[in-house]
Amino acid sequence: MKKIVYLGGFYPAEHSMWHSFTEHGASIVFPFDSPYRFKEDEKVLLIPEFLTLVWLSEYKPDLIVHRFYKNYPCMHGYVGEMARQLGIPYIVYRMETWPRDEESSVISPVECDLFLYANPCDVKFLPEMDVPVDYWPWGVSSFERNMNIERSVPVGAFGNLRPDEQERMDSLRMFVWGTMCHRGTQVSMPWDTLHESIRDLAPAISLDGPCRIPEQTERMNRCRVALNYESLSAIPGCYSYKMFQTLGCGTPTITSRKPEFREMFEGALVEIEDGIDVAIQVRRLLEDKEEWARISALSERVVHEKFEWFENFDRIMRKHNLW
Repeated sequence: MKKIVYLGGFYPAEHSMWHSFTEHGASIVFPFDSPYRFKEDEKVLLIPEFLTLVWLSEYKPDLIVHRFYKNYPCMHGYVGEMARQLGIPYIVYRMETWPRDEESSVISPVECDLFLYANPCDVKFLPEMDVPVDYWPWGVSSFERNMNIERSVPVGAFGNLRPDEQERMDSLRMFVWGTMCHRGTQVSMPWDTLHESIRDLAPAISLDGPCRIPEQTERMNRCRVALNYESLSAIPGCYSYKMFQTLGCGTPTITSRKPEFREMFEGALVEIEDGIDVAIQVRRLLEDKEEWARISALSERVVHEKFEWFENFDRIMRKHNLW
């Protein structure tokens, strides 16, 4: 059984990753501060609060994966040093992209055995490293699945609302106003408050309030259409993890038009240019049951065939002879 230590938080992507790794017979452990994110029946191994040489030497992982945080580069140093002392392969994984400021997005060289990145638009930010670099895209597992429950919510918008990022606010505004062209349609969102800058959207939005990670896919399954406003149209190759989740649940997903998406998702995404396109596509998906069923089945199949977390990770590890 492969044993992986994963450092850097436990969020929806990691929750899905945990499902995938354990389903393939691997053991993956996460940071100590994670229990509140789980359901009580989920048996997740947790790393002690202070990672030590003693714990690592006793646990004997096959490798360490460290999620790269731009704002905290120093946090990677001590773990890499411990991994070198114990002879454990050390992998750094950059999941986020930073579209607002290209200069600050440049990745400083990191001492590791392999540097992975998840977002295609980050290729231009990668410096000339003295270590191998590879692409490990975001993925899915059995956690993102079609539950075959009633699709009682016409449209849902899923993502992180960051008021300090004007691009996200503008993108969300375009998507929500586009749905209002279809009379009677209301967008459901997993928040409990609206930021002041988009308070005018309140008539078109119902707020579901926060939920634990395991409950997110149920919300995605209750939507007939998902809005992916995080894949900002101005950033080539930038995509959102939430669209992997909604597609995996068989929920037709509307997103900004990008050439990269067509090849990656084989036409499963519904692409738009502006708010008028949003209105047209929402109407089409809500009224044409046959087209909705076709896109739903295609979405679920493509994402699960191409973006299974462990299968892609295993391929990369074997390619670089790390296990």
